[in-house]
Amino acid sequence: MPSAERTLTINAPIEEVFAFFTNAENDLQWREELVEASPEGPMGLNTIIRQQVSAPVIGQVAADTQITAWDPPHGY
Repeated sequence: MPSAERTLTINAPIEEVFAFFTNAENDLQWREELVEASPEGPMGLNTIIRQQVSAPVIGQVAADTQITAWDPPHGY
């Protein structure tokens, strides 16, 4: 199964950073390929996030994700 990991250091309380990064709509601010992102229900374990990404040549494609871990404010 595909996966992704990224590490950043942000000078802010961990709760604020977690809240920002677990708000799917905020992804549009830092993921340049993302066209649309909306969760199906409240964010948490097993939530599906419907996403559309821009793809060269073919336009937009679905790139839905599912939250498989939820450990506020440490990880998801």
